[in-house]
Amino acid sequence: MIEQHRLMLADTVRNDAFYEALKEVVVPGETTVSDIGAGTGILSFMASKLGAKHCHLYELNKEVSDLSQQIAKESGIENCTFHHTNIMDVEDPEKTDIVVCELLGSTGLDEGILRIMDKAQECMKEGGTIIPHSLDLFVCPVVSDRIQQTLDIWDIGYDIDFSPAKQKALRRMFAEEVREGDLLQDGIQKWDSLIFANEKERARKADLSWEIHQDAILYGYALWWECGLTKNVRLSTSPLESQTHWKQVYLPLLEPIELKNGDSLHLDLSLDADFDDGIQLDWVSSVQTEDGEHLERSTMSTKRSV
Repeated sequence: MIEQHRLMLADTVRNDAFYEALKEVVVPGETTVSDIGAGTGILSFMASKLGAKHCHLYELNKEVSDLSQQIAKESGIENCTFHHTNIMDVEDPEKTDIVVCELLGSTGLDEGILRIMDKAQECMKEGGTIIPHSLDLFVCPVVSDRIQQTLDIWDIGYDIDFSPAKQKALRRMFAEEVREGDLLQDGIQKWDSLIFANEKERARKADLSWEIHQDAILYGYALWWECGLTKNVRLSTSPLESQTHWKQVYLPLLEPIELKNGDSLHLDLSLDADFDDGIQLDWVSSVQTEDGEHLERSTMSTKRSV
């Protein structure tokens, strides 16, 4: 558990963005804060150092919650109340001016943030601020084999067929560092956009298409997100921006697909972010020639194995 928090705390892009967002909205001596999924407490402690009047930290993991109390003590932070509980089980939470929740995950939705943000409305005073407030989701075809080579190692040799293992191993999402050169040129598309305060639907779907202007080989897809923390502060996991601990999501194909100039690439993408059962990702690729001839089709699904 502490290793996961070490990676987050070492992410200066993440930390700086949330600090700037809190700095924008905290009124010294007046603002109260609810921190949902508080972890080691860094966001509440930032708010406290910025002058917040009081912070409520909700953290389900007792070991982490106890650790955050020790950190507060060592740091001389006394204006915090620590709640070792799941916010979903709190019937009448204290209402505060700001609700902050960093449960984004690699896809932006896989840590149950949609359901948590729905509950978060109960923690917020009328006219209060919720951080983050919006999320944009992006996708781009990957036409470099750089990542795929590190994952598809199943041609072991020795006259042994490992294809059953390959099919199981590649039917999942991978957190990988995607580079600009891995992406289809001019292929980035926004596939979903949501405002947390208004969104309750956890099943997200998109039908996307790309016109291919030069020969390429499709190996999979890269996913990332851009989050609106406040009006003026955004946090992105784009491969075109500074890297974060989230990296990017890579969705592989079982076999590469050859793309020719003039082809059309189509992708049916769906993400079911059910908090209780984890998430299910489905990505179905198909290719057609200029005259409409169907060439290739690839169907992949995590089947809730993420």
